[in-house]
Amino acid sequence: MMRQLMTTMLHPSVKKPSLTDTTVTVAKFAAAGDVGAQAAGLSGFGLDLYGGECVLAGVRWHDQPRGYQHMSVMALTNRRTIVGGYSSAKGELNAQGFAVAHDELLGVQAKSSLLTTQFSLLTPAGPRSMAQLYVECKEIEGVFQALLSQPPGTRGEPPTAPIMPNAADVTGALGAMQALWTQDAEAYQLLQTIDANVRAARLTPPDGEDLAARTVLWHRSRASGPASYGAAYLSPLGADDFANVLTSVLGQPLAYQQPRPGMHTLDFAIDPKRDALSPALSALGIASYFGLGFGFSPGQLIAAQMLAKRPTTQLRVVYGDVKGGCSYEMYANSGVKLETVEAMMAHGVHQLLIHSAGPILSRRAQVGWGPRYGELFA
Repeated sequence: MMRQLMTTMLHPSVKKPSLTDTTVTVAKFAAAGDVGAQAAGLSGFGLDLYGGECVLAGVRWHDQPRGYQHMSVMALTNRRTIVGGYSSAKGELNAQGFAVAHDELLGVQAKSSLLTTQFSLLTPAGPRSMAQLYVECKEIEGVFQALLSQPPGTRGEPPTAPIMPNAADVTGALGAMQALWTQDAEAYQLLQTIDANVRAARLTPPDGEDLAARTVLWHRSRASGPASYGAAYLSPLGADDFANVLTSVLGQPLAYQQPRPGMHTLDFAIDPKRDALSPALSALGIASYFGLGFGFSPGQLIAAQMLAKRPTTQLRVVYGDVKGGCSYEMYANSGVKLETVEAMMAHGVHQLLIHSAGPILSRRAQVGWGPRYGELFA
């Protein structure tokens, strides 16, 4: 049903009124990947990628008056609506982060006057406001009204079954090759390599099965955005590789702890006047970050951030190996979730981890999980 609604009720567009600094983007299906990734990163809610959740459409409002940055982004998936916000100044956009299952929607509240516009999704947890997005894209009311016309239990697609190994496909890689969401030559080649190396006994079947699943996660993350693991996010990397990617960009950590077996924390110092993320993201060609002019432009974003809200000076990452990946959460300064104070930094870290994973997974497909990160590219 959701796919049909997207086809008939939302119309792709990019609007940039000539007299303002505002850009409004409406995207659908494969073209909505960047917007969906932003919504998942800014909101604090990753996607159930192993279960087949995917972004079908997205709406993004982006304004940059006088050097400040303001953004509100919505992703419509095949099960939920995810909304996230960001501002380089103090304001409610920094706390705009929620996800609503379509089967749990109770109603829509829309009010307009000469002075104000209100638009909220009514949920069991209370109303969830998305007025700015409604102002720029009135079509979304029709989408939600159409969803509400259907009974709960029929408004989303059920979870998809994982691709399972069998006698002819001992890692599941061959099945995964046929089930990629988009044309992805890199993921296809990596799955071929995993299957070939297991058959040649250069890689054990358990390692091959694990790496095939992570390749699927990597592919889907690039197509739709960061994955979820409960209330945390999920990277396709192993914990050792994950930590090394972060330190290669953010520098040596201030502290490392292991609060319990299998769980780790890294604390990094963040210099508000020095942008460590942008060069790494630029090298990876991540359009969803730089296509909007984010990153530190001299005298603009830094000045706005320092004048308007407390700068983020410390980042704590809590991470650990789990089945099929590495779960992680990010906190700023005194322990608040990073996405509630510097959501674009959170989005940048998610994209760094996703797009750095390909070469690492490729090496793991050759040598397995035995070697440490420092030995992979020696």
